[in-house]
Amino acid sequence: MSRFGRATFLDLGLADWVTLSSLVLSCLAWRAALGGAISLGIALLALSMLTDMLDGPVARRTRGETPFGRHLDSLADVFVYLVAPMAVLYRMGQDDRLSLVAILAYFAAGVLRLAHFNVVGAVPDAARPGAAYHVGLPVIWSHLVVALAFPAWHVWGAAARPAIALVLLAQSALMVSPLRFRKLTWYAPQAALILAVAAAYMYLHLTGLRAP
Repeated sequence: MSRFGRATFLDLGLADWVTLSSLVLSCLAWRAALGGAISLGIALLALSMLTDMLDGPVARRTRGETPFGRHLDSLADVFVYLVAPMAVLYRMGQDDRLSLVAILAYFAAGVLRLAHFNVVGAVPDAARPGAAYHVGLPVIWSHLVVALAFPAWHVWGAAARPAIALVLLAQSALMVSPLRFRKLTWYAPQAALILAVAAAYMYLHLTGLRAP
């Protein structure tokens, strides 16, 4: 047990620290967005998603998955995929009545989706050995909405609000639906794409394109 663990009731493994780093990055994304640095916030959101992807593989290669680690990951996901992305969208300009309804619906559906996942997890696909699926749309797609909303606001301005709000409402319905979504296992391409998004938005921030 680490010195930190001896001083508290916690016995954190390496995967738990990875999860906490994802939470910290999403907090920094929220702070950047509140300061008007939307592009930096999106870059940090992408990095928090990448870090969140790593805690499972790290857990399997170290002490293994633990009940504490699963609950910690789920609680962190509330902030990484619900609170921080919705805060960035709000600061971007999604602050009209329809958008606020969509954001609240996304919060509620996302929390319900994560609670359901804590109970059932990824369901093995009997038709495809080794494959699995999720019941309901995973919450991770909020980051895609944020990444696409930024250029949409630059092109259409406030006229993009209704479309973004409707996408959030559609995703909210899909998160609590009984539909099956295949669990993604191509981690290397996902990681490369997420890093590319983070690099692109960091470049926009450094070149002065901070907000729509």
